[in-house]
This record gives sequence, structure tokens and C-alpha cells, in this order.
Amino acid sequence: MTENGKTLLLVEDEAITAMLEKNELCKYGYSVIHVYNAEDAITKALQSDNPIDLILMDIDLGSGIDGTEAAERILKQRKIPVVFLSSHTEPEVVEKTEKITSYGYVVKNSGIVVLDASIKMAFKLFRANQQLQVEIENHKTIERELQESEDRFKALHNASFGGIAIHDKGIIIDCNNGLSMMMGYSIEELIEMNGLLLIAEEYRDFVMNKIVTGYEKAYEADGLRKNGEIFPMRLEARNVPYKGKIVRTVEFRDLTEVKETEKALKLNELKWKSYIECAPYAIFVADKDGRYLDVNPMASTTTGYSREELLTMSIADLVPKENNSNNFSHFKSLIETGLSEDEVPFVTKEGKIRYWYIAAQKITENSFLAYCSDSTESRKAHDQLRHSEEKFRNLFATMAQGVVYQQADGRIISANPATEEILGLSLDQMTGLTSIDPRWKAVDEQMKELPGDKHPAMVALITGKAIKNFIQGVYNYKKESYVWIIVNSVPQFHEGETKPYQVYSLFLDITERKQYEEALRKSESYTKAIMDNLPIGIALNSIKPEVNFSYMNDNFPHFYHTSREQLMKSDSFWDVVYKNPDFRQKLKKRIEDDCASGDHSRMQWNDIPFTRDGKTYYISARNIPLPDSSEMISTVWDATDRKETELALTRQLNEKEILLKEVNHRIKNNIHSIEAILSLQLAEITSSKSREIIADTITRIQSMRIIYDKLLVSHDYKNTSVKTYLEDLLAAVMQIFPEQKKIKIKTSIEEFDLNVKLLFPLGSIANELVTNAMKHSFSDKKAGSITLSLSKTASEISLSVTNDGTRLPDDFDLEKNCGFGLMLVKLLSQQLEGTFSIENQKNGIISSVRFPSEGNSSLLT
Repeated sequence: MTENGKTLLLVEDEAITAMLEKNELCKYGYSVIHVYNAEDAITKALQSDNPIDLILMDIDLGSGIDGTEAAERILKQRKIPVVFLSSHTEPEVVEKTEKITSYGYVVKNSGIVVLDASIKMAFKLFRANQQLQVEIENHKTIERELQESEDRFKALHNASFGGIAIHDKGIIIDCNNGLSMMMGYSIEELIEMNGLLLIAEEYRDFVMNKIVTGYEKAYEADGLRKNGEIFPMRLEARNVPYKGKIVRTVEFRDLTEVKETEKALKLNELKWKSYIECAPYAIFVADKDGRYLDVNPMASTTTGYSREELLTMSIADLVPKENNSNNFSHFKSLIETGLSEDEVPFVTKEGKIRYWYIAAQKITENSFLAYCSDSTESRKAHDQLRHSEEKFRNLFATMAQGVVYQQADGRIISANPATEEILGLSLDQMTGLTSIDPRWKAVDEQMKELPGDKHPAMVALITGKAIKNFIQGVYNYKKESYVWIIVNSVPQFHEGETKPYQVYSLFLDITERKQYEEALRKSESYTKAIMDNLPIGIALNSIKPEVNFSYMNDNFPHFYHTSREQLMKSDSFWDVVYKNPDFRQKLKKRIEDDCASGDHSRMQWNDIPFTRDGKTYYISARNIPLPDSSEMISTVWDATDRKETELALTRQLNEKEILLKEVNHRIKNNIHSIEAILSLQLAEITSSKSREIIADTITRIQSMRIIYDKLLVSHDYKNTSVKTYLEDLLAAVMQIFPEQKKIKIKTSIEEFDLNVKLLFPLGSIANELVTNAMKHSFSDKKAGSITLSLSKTASEISLSVTNDGTRLPDDFDLEKNCGFGLMLVKLLSQQLEGTFSIENQKNGIISSVRFPSEGNSSLLT
């Protein structure tokens, strides 16, 4: 779709840059409106009759607000795509723009092709975002309707009764069997009993108050059974007519199981929430469209996006564009099979491409859980390992998952290529076979014949339950040997039916790992196996009065470079890990104080050093106390590689500082070389017009070269002496006009330092004014003088160039008659936020430029 004819608002404070950008955009068919500052941009963008389709926003816009704040104000009142166009590439500047609903970030001088492509992409993203908002509103409507349906269901459920009693002024006159079973009294015993005797003594006044006031809402109190047992219950009563008088009907509901379940669920939820929150790898939950529903803190750390930002994004936002097809094929496979493992690239918020290893599984029909471990650093080692094992041509196939679909009668209807490789049969050979077919020669782990109806797929079809982690052997006719596979079979149901219509089985070739997997499953439960294979260390331990471990996985002692036996000894942790007694005591007190504070934010400790066999390692740890328990979950991960990388980066930054100085020196030398080439060319040119053009170019290059001369001898790369700079610049200008030896240059320049951001345009202005005077004011005179004056006040810097040569024509108009040099002076004066004037005086011409001093210039803010 073409975007030609669209109206763009260009916000750019540098006049020359704005003029060039506007011309190039107009050539590409855009209509461009240009403003210099943020205030004008806001006014233009919010005018109701202003047909602006997109904003190209610079970041540094002088005094007042910057481009990011201007964009925020505009977007609060108007939905319009904003693309930031800036020369900044620093991460902190780019991150600042990413907090705004922007549609691109383009570095200046990237070229009109890149800029045009970025503008078109911004329009596409804007249209897509509008469509997404419509879909979000539709989704919210569906959620509200679902919630209303759930509320109606809860109301019906809560209407059911447990124990029921009817009493008159507290004396029970009737009750049901449910109350008898709940309290342990017979119905005969309950009739004519004072109902308050069924209430624990400390609650009787409370309940009596509810009876007297006619309270008709549910409330909780402790009950008292006949055997003296006190238990929690819920009461709800109504005043109703009964046998000609008003009595009170009460529902009794035993809350014992509810309370115990709530407590167990809360503890279990806290344990797993602690694990998820502390996990050192990213965890994502996404729907079947790839949109993120939930993430953990490490997901933000890994990608650079905040939790809030990730919850507005989808898988596509983290996928490199060139890898879209591969990544979505991976996600599609996950949707179809329910399980997936792979290593794929992703893009961080900074735009860097990294890699992570993903283990994902289906948790509901519309949600998928993925564990993502950043594998960028280890990728190179993995690649080398794969290269070294290229002779094993079937390696990928044996590690890949096989997938088989079977109908309700057990017949195979589909299988993937990995299945063909693992089982040694083609899809044509497998199609129509069932698990009962004797040609499989299937055996169990003891190499005994496995009956067909015991195969996991057949069991899943018969029972309607998923079968997980079933190990069996299958004869591979190509290899003429058995291969061992671990199988997960999951039945599939049509809505409303209890009998599966098909089953899908996922399996991995574990021939080489069978012994290890067999030992693991015999020695530990499924949950413990997961914990022991996590890439972090996890332990369950007390911390006061002494450290004692009740559980630890293999990585926990491994990360501390010691053994499980050493750490499992009573209160041996501190002495085993930290050999220095002073450091050990300080660290122990700090951790005990942090844990005693109850503040979870204090219970994470990063980059704690310890020494083993002469080498320093670094560990990071986090503790999460378990409620109503003296124990806590301790998680640790090895930070040695990252810490050593940080130290290496510090050394590299020092090296880059030296390199920066060398680059500045080389730039100065390169500029000098260009100046020398042009000077040689000038000597060969006979055309006066050409000589004039080359001479003007040399003086402009000299202006830049002199700046670098001054910066190289200065300790400050931002400021230098304006007096020395201008005097050297004037001396260089005079060398270009050797025939004008009788023209004297006089100066009156105050001594002060000036920021190079102001000094560059100031030098160019001085160069143009002096050169212009040398060329045009003394063409018919043999002698004369040019005076350059520069002064500074607290608020303003003033530059004037006067000469006693030929005056300007009486009809001279700066807006109509100026050449390129004066036009450049005018534009540079505007860039400095100043004014320029040129006029006749009694004995010649005076040119003046005034602009704000450093403390008042928005160019430096």
C-alpha cells in the first residue's frame, strides 16, 4: 500500500538539516510541514483542521520540553503515529523513546530509502494497532459475559444447604439429618435443645446478637460438637413464618475442609510462586495467537522489556523478522503436539539478537507455558560440538520428538519425519497399523514382550487419561536393533463427549540415555526429578538458630564447588563455603538480618564472592520464607561468567577512551589532508569562478580542522578557547587570499571557552563573513581593513565584522539578494537561536550576529 500524498509533521531545530530532510521527503511524494520546537509541534498536531498523518520527531529541540515529552502530550489527545528521527544511538536515549507509543526510531543520515521504509512501516503498525484495540475491546466484552455466567453459577451453588435448624428464641423446634451428622447429636437430642449449645462458648454472645437483631446475612463462627470438638462453620439465618408464628431458620455449614484446603492451596501456591519468581530463566504464558498472558521477572531481565510492556506484546514482537517463518513453525508445532523443545533467536528491547533454549508445553486449550533459558553465550560451544559430531548424520533426528496420531480404533493416520527415522519405517508403511500389530516387537524396560493393549496410546484411548513418561523398546528394522523411546500419549475429546476420538503420542529416542533416565525415575518422584534437573541450585533449609538442609538438588553444592555431604552436615554451610572468618561473619550477619526483616526485597544477594582452590567464584542467591514454618526456599545461580564479563567490559571501556583520542587525531589529520588536496587543486585552476568556489570550500574545512586542533590539546573534549580558535581561523583565511596583502585584519575578541556545539556554527559564520568581505568589498580598492569583534555578556554573545570597503547597493535586500554564503550565515544564526543583520555604515559595511550564551541556549540542554 502506497503512502504517497500523506502529510508529515517534521520537528527539527537545525535549519539546514530540516531543509534537506524536507526536500528529500517531498521528492518521495510526501507533503511536509516543518516546525523548529516542541511547543509549535504540539500546537500543529492538535489543531482539529490540521490533516497531519504522521510525526517525524527529533529528540533534542533546544530550550523547553524535548521531543519525547512533546510526543507524550500529543498522544494523550490524539492517536497519530510518531517516528523518532535523531542522531542519538545511546541505549538510554533509545530506551526513553520506547516508553512512548512510538512507531519507529531512525538514526539521522540513514538515508531517504531507510527513512521512507520506516515511515511506511509506521503506517502499517499504526493500522495494525488500531485493529488490535478493536479486538481487545471485543475480548473484554466476552470476559464480562463469562464473569456474569460464573456469578450466576456461584449463586446457585451457594443456595445448597448443609445442616438446617428451626428455632424459636434459641430453642430448636425442628432440624434435618445433616445437622445431626454435623454435630454428633441425634435429632431427638437436638429438638428442644438451646441452639447456643452448638456454638463455641467464645462466639455465643456474638451469635446471640445476630439472633436478636434479626441478622440475615452469612457469617462465620466456631461450632461445638457433642464430643467437645471445636470446628469452623458458616451460619446463615432467615426469619420465616412457621405454624402460625415467626421463627428463625438457620443453615449450618462445616468449613473444616474448606479452611484446610484454603490453607494447603495458599501454601502450595506460595511455594510455586516463589519458585517461578526466583527462577533464573524466563517464563512466559501465551495464548494460541501468541499473545503473552503472564511473565516472570526474569522474562523482563532477559528481554529488557518491563512486565507491563510484555503483557501488551506477542511472540512476533520478540522474533527477528528474518526468522518469522521458523519461529512460527515451532509455535504451530507446539499447538499441534502439546510439547516442544528448541533453540531459537529473539530480539531484546535494545534491538540485539540473542538466543534462548525453549521448553514449552500446552497447559490448557488456549494457553501454553514456556521455559526460556538464554543460551547466547553457550551457543558457540554448542555449535562447535555439533560441528565436531557431523559424522553422526542421524543426531538431529534421534534428538527430535516423534509425533504419531491414531484414531479411536488405534490405527495410525499421521506421523512426522522424526518418527520415520526413530522407528525405521516410512509414513506409508506405518499408516493403518495399530499399536497391537506384532511387527513392532515392542518390549518393556525388562525386555519382556509388551502386549498391544498396554501400549500408552491404547491405554489412553481405553481409559481417556493421558499417559506420561512411558518407556518402551521398539525394533528398528533399518538398524536391526531395538531403540528405546519415552512416550507421552494424550487423548483428544470432542466437546461434551467422554470417549476420545483420537490420541496423539510424543516420543524421544533415549537409547543412549536410557540407563540414566531409568535410574532417575526409580530413585525419585516426578516432581523431585524436575527440581534436580533445573539449571539453578535449590534447597530447603532453616537459617536460625543454625543452617540445616532438608533437601538440595545437585546444582546447589555444585555451584558452591563442594559436595552434598559437606553441606548436609549440621550447621556446616558457613564454614564449608566461606573460608575467611571476617568476611564469613559479616556476610552471615547481613543475611540473617535481611531474612529477619521479613522484607522479601532484601532477601536477594548478588555476586557474593568465595574462593576455592585459589580461584574466585561469584554466586547470586535468593531466599523465600515459607509461611507458618521455620524453613525457607533457597535458590542460587552461578554468576561467575557474568561477573568476569563485567570486569572485562570495564577494561574495554578504558581501551575505548584511548581509542577515542586516536580517532579524533585521525579525523584532524584526514581533514588536513582534504584541505591540502584542495589547496593543490586551487593552484592548478585558472577559472576565477572555480577558484572562488574551491577557496570558499577550503576555508570551511579549515574551520572544522582548527576545532579538532584545539580539542586535541584540550583536556575537555566539549569546550575550547574561542579567542585562540577565531584568531587561528582568520590567519588561515588570509592565506587563501595572498593577493590581498594590503587588507589588514583586526580583532577585538574576549577570552572565554565555548562549547563546540556553539563554536562550530560560530566559526562557520565568522569564516563566511570575513571571506565575503575579502572577495567583494575590496575588488576596486588597493588597501583597507576588516575588524572582527566578539563579546559576551551573562545572557548573550555578539559577533560583528566591519570593513571600510565598497558599500552595499542602495536597493540591497537580505531576503532577496543574498548569495549562498550569506544564506548559510542566516541559517546558522537561526540554528544558534540568534539574529543576523548586514547594513551600510559611514565607511563601509557592518555584519552582526547575536545569539544566547551557553547558559541560555537550548542547544546545550
